[in-house]
Amino acid sequence: MVDVKYSSSTYLYSSHQMLLLPLIRTVQPQLRVSENGEINRLEATKLWHTHAVRRAAELRALVVALSALEPVYYPRVVRRVRYSSEMEYERYLSWLRRLGIRKVLTWLDVKPDWLKDAGAALLDMADDIDPLGDWINIVREARPDRWTKLKGEARNAVDIRIGAEIFLRYYEALALSRQAKPLEQAKGRWRRGPYDSRLKPQGDLDRLLTDFDLSPHPSLVLVVEGATELAILPRVMKFFDVRTDEDFISVQDAGGVGRDLSSLIAYAIAPRVGSREHGGSLPLLRPPTRLLAIMDAEGPVATAAAREERRQGWIERILLSLPAEYRTDAVRKAVDGLVEAQTWNARGDSFEFAHFTNRELVVATAQLDGRSRQPDKAERARIVARLRETGGNLDVLLGGASKVRLAEELWPVLEKKLERSDARGTAHRIPIVKTLDRAIELAHAWPRANVVIPLQDR
Repeated sequence: MVDVKYSSSTYLYSSHQMLLLPLIRTVQPQLRVSENGEINRLEATKLWHTHAVRRAAELRALVVALSALEPVYYPRVVRRVRYSSEMEYERYLSWLRRLGIRKVLTWLDVKPDWLKDAGAALLDMADDIDPLGDWINIVREARPDRWTKLKGEARNAVDIRIGAEIFLRYYEALALSRQAKPLEQAKGRWRRGPYDSRLKPQGDLDRLLTDFDLSPHPSLVLVVEGATELAILPRVMKFFDVRTDEDFISVQDAGGVGRDLSSLIAYAIAPRVGSREHGGSLPLLRPPTRLLAIMDAEGPVATAAAREERRQGWIERILLSLPAEYRTDAVRKAVDGLVEAQTWNARGDSFEFAHFTNRELVVATAQLDGRSRQPDKAERARIVARLRETGGNLDVLLGGASKVRLAEELWPVLEKKLERSDARGTAHRIPIVKTLDRAIELAHAWPRANVVIPLQDR
């Protein structure tokens, strides 16, 4: 065995050499293997051999250039810098400050356009082998450490795109210092340019996830008045095998009839539109979220007219979130369709009174009331009846127990009602089931991608 000596500080390997992997793959079909499994010859045409040698030389030049640029631009691409001590990092920053913008360009002996062309060529190479296709748009928005989870040609394509990004970041730095012309961009959302598949994050994640039908924003926000409804609704959804994830129907507690929902509406319901109209319409950056508010007919929303006035106020709040030139009648009509308000039943009863008899409420509240002095069964029944007629609150009979505990006490009663009515085919008559059916209908009413709002009636 021959001893081989080497210096451990010598630069032996660069990950940028993975640029040659697609070329190496083309060698495989040309290899011939002997019976014992050893490669014994390469059968290739002279034309292929000439092309492969020339291509290898071109790629080697790119690897050398990337190795020179790596200390400056690789950390910016992968958004990470590794160092063993603060002193080492300070030395690195000091070196960066001393490095002139043209120093590497002069050392490489190339013109700025060579960097731009090299970046575009590597992106073309990555596009040719990348099985991800347009999904690269999602990948580039992810943390770079997640890129290493890719396998096979998808990972190789990312390695190649990293090389392209290093060249293009250097070119952009030169352009910023007026040493090169700005990098040309494709004009129009639907036009492709030579740099569209680069790894530089583009932002606008809402629009991107919407385009891929991956938006995490809920299809519907279902607002209920209190903790009892908030505790029971998800159980009813599970009973009927309805999705309970937040990106389908998000159940929110209004915290009482007097609470202002403007902040929730401005964040969750108001459409997010692009900066430019497209074909007379507003393209949405994220799919529309609808609002279904279930109100108790009491206090400031005791009448149907008062509830409609509040709903119109929410619509105004949504319109005010849009630029003034987009607040057309057609847009108002579309926004009006996003917001719906109703009560549990025609009487406008609270959740408890709409779903449970006086006797059921008497039993449940008595079970929770831990006061030493509390009304007897007859008096409790009279109080429940009076509260039902006046729209009062059952809190006065709970002895300090929470509405969540009341929900726990009432759920087995409601569950039995659901089981019986479901077996008879009459579950849709129960207010909470009727409301859930409407919520599902609204959640499915608008598509989750490629949604626009027309600026004018058509």
